[in-house]
Amino acid sequence: MAYTYTGEFNNYVPFEAGSAHFDSIIAHIQRVQDIGARIGVQPNLLKSHDASKFSMFEFPIYAKHFFGGGDEHFVVALNHHYRANPHHWNHWVLHHNFPRSLCEAGFEHGIVSHMALEMPHPYADEMLADWMALSLEKTGDVDITEWLNANKDNMQLHELTRDYVFSRAKELGIYA
Repeated sequence: MAYTYTGEFNNYVPFEAGSAHFDSIIAHIQRVQDIGARIGVQPNLLKSHDASKFSMFEFPIYAKHFFGGGDEHFVVALNHHYRANPHHWNHWVLHHNFPRSLCEAGFEHGIVSHMALEMPHPYADEMLADWMALSLEKTGDVDITEWLNANKDNMQLHELTRDYVFSRAKELGIYA
């Protein structure tokens, strides 16, 4: 299904939905910061983790999506989140209509393609802390083996990033 953005957002959020969403963001960020500090994520990354969730482009839409019955603009907010936060692998996927100059590099001119760029290790470590926090929230355990096995084929990761992430997850004892 194609999504058409009309340029109109209804930023009204019922108090209960906004309050519940705010509390969930704070709790998630705290878990990421605690886990991230234990596994060596750079402190500056932990301080700003998921800050975009408080923006007008994400907060009201996420609140309505998760706590208020849904919002048709969720895909726009999710895209904003990925683009604003380099700890998401989606941030490092280049969606491109290749110009003629790249055709010599093996890309067909005019074809929209997806190319995974290498993710710097500090962001990959933050991503692992994020995944561990989400796993803890959903299962009570930081082990991501089941989730990662179910989702790894859907992730567009650069080969070097994939190698690093899986190696680091095994090193941390969160992936068997």
